[in-house]
Amino acid sequence: IRPDLGEYLGSVTNLGPQEIATAPFPPPLASAITGLIERTSIAKIRIYNNLGVVVFSTNRQELGSVDTGNSGFASASKGQSVSELIYRDAFSGFDRHTDEDNLARTFIPVRLLQAGAIRGAFATYVDLSPVVAQNEQEMLVVIGGIVLILMLLYFALLLVVTRAKTVIEAHQDTIRERTATLETLSVQLLAGAEVEKLNLAANLHDGLAQTLTAIKSRIELSLEKVPANIARDESLNTTLTALQGAIEEVQEM
Repeated sequence: IRPDLGEYLGSVTNLGPQEIATAPFPPPLASAITGLIERTSIAKIRIYNNLGVVVFSTNRQELGSVDTGNSGFASASKGQSVSELIYRDAFSGFDRHTDEDNLARTFIPVRLLQAGAIRGAFATYVDLSPVVAQNEQEMLVVIGGIVLILMLLYFALLLVVTRAKTVIEAHQDTIRERTATLETLSVQLLAGAEVEKLNLAANLHDGLAQTLTAIKSRIELSLEKVPANIARDESLNTTLTALQGAIEEVQEM
């Protein structure tokens, strides 16, 4: 801070807005401030007296305004240098925009002597709009990349699900075909078994009946050859009766 700035602030100490509007600003200080803005990225400079009245500003409309509610000035008036960022991104559509958006402002206390009383504050505003715009553009690129990756993952998942569905349907068709084949074979086996059973029953029926009938006939022939004066064995009669019953049961099968 230039010593003549402290001297100037000492001359405007305790002056209100109306007195400041008519107080002359030293030309050497104005020239130094103009050169500082030209050499650096500073967009605006304000100088406050001890009452928070703007005694100089690169924006002439702010001259004489009172900014005691400013947290930066409050810190500087207590002897503390402070810097803060007034950031407003492009996505804050519902916030009120001001001419101080995206500015880094720094408040420096001004003393006449190094350990003397604070005469006011020197505030610089650095425009960060290009940096903010670059950050927002990079953010959009990142968001676009994330959206693209999510879309690719979605389509890959959709392809996997479609492929899995096709494979499952093919397996189900194969299972249905094999089930139908097994059912057909089961029906054919049952039908064949039933036919074999019927054939076996028929063979047993015919063969056994004929055999029993033949045995019965031979016994009867043998009995007929026995002379009438010779007694017959009663067991043969019982056997003939049993054979007749067996023949009848076989015929009913």
